[in-house]
Amino acid sequence: MNGVVSKTCKPIYGVTTGFGGMAHTHVSPEDASDLQRNLIWFMKSGPGKRLSKDDVRAAMLIRANNHMLGFSGLRFELVQRMVRFLNANVIPNLREFGSIGASGDLAPLASITGALIGLDESFVVDFAGEEIDSISALKRFRLPRLNLLPKEGLAMINGTYVMTGIAAQCVYDAQLLLKMTMDTHALFIQGLNGSNQPFHPFNHTHKPHPEASPRSKIGGQLHA
Repeated sequence: MNGVVSKTCKPIYGVTTGFGGMAHTHVSPEDASDLQRNLIWFMKSGPGKRLSKDDVRAAMLIRANNHMLGFSGLRFELVQRMVRFLNANVIPNLREFGSIGASGDLAPLASITGALIGLDESFVVDFAGEEIDSISALKRFRLPRLNLLPKEGLAMINGTYVMTGIAAQCVYDAQLLLKMTMDTHALFIQGLNGSNQPFHPFNHTHKPHPEASPRSKIGGQLHA
């Protein structure tokens, strides 16, 4: 993308133009990197409680996986840093508010980005249980601070990867709760000397509920 910016005269949204209502404002190629850095500063505004470590890790994993497709216009080094953070259990400090639906999880993803590049000491991470600033974290990794190239800031904060990570955790928890509910249900019926006949497939095959038959089969197996 850096080479494209230096060669083209055409406006590229968020690269040689401003954002949103400033989309018609021209940004010179010389200022394109500063635009990305300022975007991260501008979006570092999430209030609320701190997001759980599991939710942040899920968001980073999904974000890294998406960037590996190669369509985002950023350096592989940024993806490698996300993986390095994940493997070392280094988790950026994210707040629960600051997402704008389809426009993206702007504030929380900006906090991840600032931590990955060591933008400033105000970007804080949990380093294997110890809370330190992002610059100190990079020093422990023996990694230099990074300057964002054209489009990289926009590529890092655009998308709904934080809410997707939270949703994935909720689905996983719901599956566990459903299994626990089925097991508890089976114990109650056995304790009451109940019958397993209500779980016979005949009773559920023609019901207009897609999960009726699979659940009745599981119920029958638990009560066998």
